[in-house]
Amino acid sequence: ARATVGSTLRLQACCGASHWAQDALQKLVHSHTFSHDQIAAIEVEFPAMLHQFMPYARPQTGLEGKDSLEYGLVAIALDGRAGLHQYSDAAVQRPEAQALMERVVLMPKTDGPMQSRVVVKLTNGESYEESANRAHGNPSDPLTREEVAGKFNECAEGLMPAKQRAAVLDLCDRLDQLGNIRELG
Repeated sequence: ARATVGSTLRLQACCGASHWAQDALQKLVHSHTFSHDQIAAIEVEFPAMLHQFMPYARPQTGLEGKDSLEYGLVAIALDGRAGLHQYSDAAVQRPEAQALMERVVLMPKTDGPMQSRVVVKLTNGESYEESANRAHGNPSDPLTREEVAGKFNECAEGLMPAKQRAAVLDLCDRLDQLGNIRELG
């Protein structure tokens, strides 16, 4: 028998305490059609113990945004993702981001299931909800090949041109077939 331990690779470039809620909202953003200006409220129930890791309710810098559940949700609502670019000072300071953070309602829970539940309420009265109790990217819910390649490209774009990044991805896809690992180096 062969043992397999997976690894965790997450899409969000922020504190892991927000990932359940961000993953739930990302599912809603990708499965429903609404724009950020149609959002009346984003309500999120989450385990209260996680709140201590996200102390910035109204961040003003990218680093503060990484430890803000409010901004982490807003990044997903505005951009459909919370990657490196969403955590720049300019991204956090966007007027639409600052305005939407005012409509995020946090509801820390000390009882009930260990999960985050997100409800998006729209100005037309419609609402959508989703829950998550694990972060996308862990061994039980791994990233797709496209998501891994996207994260690699985002992280490496300042270090190497697109052609070189494509060559690295190709080598990684064929790692078990390389005659010498030095080819990757």
